[in-house]
Amino acid sequence: MIDEFLKTLPLALCAAINPVGILILIAVLVAGTDRIKRSLAFVFGFFVTFFFIGILLLLAIKEIASTIKIDSAQIMCDFDWAILAAVVIYFGYKLIKKNRHEEKENIEKQKNRSEGFGSWLIYGSLYALTDITSLIPYMILLKDVATTKLDFLDKSMSILLTNVVVTIPLILLPLICVIFPDKSNAILDKLKSALSSHKKTISIIILIIIVVYLLFKISKCLV
Repeated sequence: MIDEFLKTLPLALCAAINPVGILILIAVLVAGTDRIKRSLAFVFGFFVTFFFIGILLLLAIKEIASTIKIDSAQIMCDFDWAILAAVVIYFGYKLIKKNRHEEKENIEKQKNRSEGFGSWLIYGSLYALTDITSLIPYMILLKDVATTKLDFLDKSMSILLTNVVVTIPLILLPLICVIFPDKSNAILDKLKSALSSHKKTISIIILIIIVVYLLFKISKCLV
C-alpha cells in the first residue's frame, strides 16, 4: 500500500497546492471572528467530501469490473488521453482568460460570511466539489489507485493518506494562528501576497507536472 501511495504522491502534492482555496482560508482567518472554528469547519468539509469522492469512485469501478468484461488497460489509456485533453483545455483557458476581479470578489465574499460551523462545513464541501484545480490531479490519482491489485481496504487507506496530504496546506493555516496568535496576521498577509503574485507561475508548474505524468502513463499504453 505504501508503495502505491508513494507512486501517486506527486499528484497528491499537485492537488494540495491550491492557491485559491488557501487564499479563501487566509481571508477567513484574517477576518477574526470565530476564525479558527470557521476555518476548521471549511477544511473538514473539504476533506470529507474529497474522501467520499474517492470511496464512491472505488465502489463504482469495482461494480463495473465485476459486471462488464472490458479491456481495462485500454479503457485506462483512453481515460488518460481524455484527462490530458481536459487538463490542457482547462488550464489553458484559465491562464488566458483569468478574471482576477471576479476571483477577488469571491474571496472577499467568503471572508465576510458570518455563519456557524455547519454552514462552513457545507462551504468546504461545495468548494471541494467545484475546485477543478485540485479535482483534476485527484481524479487521475484515484484512477491509478482504483486499478492497482490492492484490496478495497488498502485502497481506501491509500485514499485516506492522500487526503491528508491534500489538506495539509489548509490545516497548517489555522495552526499558524494557534501557535503564533500575535504574529499570525502578519504571517498570513505575507503568504497572501506571495500567492497572489505567483498564482500563474504555480498553475503553470502544476500543469507541466500533470501533463508529463499523463504522457508517461500514455506512453506505457502505446508500447
